[in-house]
Amino acid sequence: MDKQLKPTSIEDIMITSLQSMKDIKLKLAQHEEDTKMLTAKMEIRSIDYFTIAGYASIRGIKVDISQVNRLEQKAMRLSQDYGIATGKVTDPELGDFNTYHLYILCEVFDSR
Repeated sequence: MDKQLKPTSIEDIMITSLQSMKDIKLKLAQHEEDTKMLTAKMEIRSIDYFTIAGYASIRGIKVDISQVNRLEQKAMRLSQDYGIATGKVTDPELGDFNTYHLYILCEVFDSR
């Protein structure tokens, strides 16, 4: 048996089309907002993130390698606890280094 589809009225087609357009518009607005947030996070990340040694140098604090390792562990733990992303920078001669948000570094260095 062939099932006959009920004819859809022009009004139903228009309502469906308008609802689809509304859904697309809402999704587009959400994507635009997400893009703005990602852009803001990228701008913040490049300005407010430092290596342990870089931050120590800016503050005029001398740290040796064992202190850097200990401070790195604290910074990593706090970053995870607070849900703040860490980053990486690459030095062509020395390799990769972790970077931490300025807020984390302030707390780590102030508590040592």
